[in-house]
Amino acid sequence: MGSSPSKTHEAPNKAGQRELRKWTIEEVCQFVHNIGLTEAANILKANSVDGKTLSSPNFEEFLSIEIDEGGLGLTPKQKIRLQKEMQLHQ
Repeated sequence: MGSSPSKTHEAPNKAGQRELRKWTIEEVCQFVHNIGLTEAANILKANSVDGKTLSSPNFEEFLSIEIDEGGLGLTPKQKIRLQKEMQLHQ
């Protein structure tokens, strides 16, 4: 028995889909979760971060700020990974 592909909405994580700045909060969180940054995805959801916010120039500072100071607390390696993945969707 095979199952048919799910028709649920998936976060745009492949080239050719919607631009990052047009993503919803859910799409942003799913994207970040899919690249292995689950805790960051939870923080983004709690702060209602959508694609417009994530792709803004000022968001760069938020990536490295420690969690207890209101940021994502990403390591330098995690920050680079997120930025590279985001560039694919600009």
